Amino acid sequence: MKARQQALETAANDRRRANAEAAREQAKEAETAAQDKAPIIQQMARDNCALGEDTALLTARLHKVEAEAKTTEAEAEAKGIEEDFRGARERREVVGSNRALGQVLTDKRKDLPDLRRYRKTIAEREEEIADTTLAEIRRRDERRALRDLDTYMDKALDGSRRAISRRCWRSCS
Repeated sequence: MKARQQALETAANDRRRANAEAAREQAKEAETAAQDKAPIIQQMARDNCALGEDTALLTARLHKVEAEAKTTEAEAEAKGIEEDFRGARERREVVGSNRALGQVLTDKRKDLPDLRRYRKTIAEREEEIADTTLAEIRRRDERRALRDLDTYMDKALDGSRRAISRRCWRSCS
């Protein structure tokens, strides 16, 4: 089951990387094609290219975070060691204070990893995954908005018209 999950995660990561790379290449081609177009089209193409770059960077960052998250398996191992330690302690209490068993317990205790550090790392990774996923969703929404060029151009031109109107109004006042 774990092997299947890992295979699915790998396939999803590969697909995500391929999609990000394809989007970046398409954006670069669009930027090149827009060089002889109107300045606003050129700006949109540059914005689209920047989005493609951001998507690729976010995908790489997400892959890195997911790879680091796999180290949380060490926490499971630490819990196992901790349970072994508790079991040995219980056996010692039942048997009495056997010096050799006491030494084994002491040695086991030294081998325990610092769970606080693991928990802090997990929390940091979860936060980074959430931030990266949110940024990726925002970039995807921006790219989706750029697909409908008419609506995007209307909004961009409307914003430009408002800015020009405000400047004219200020200069006329």
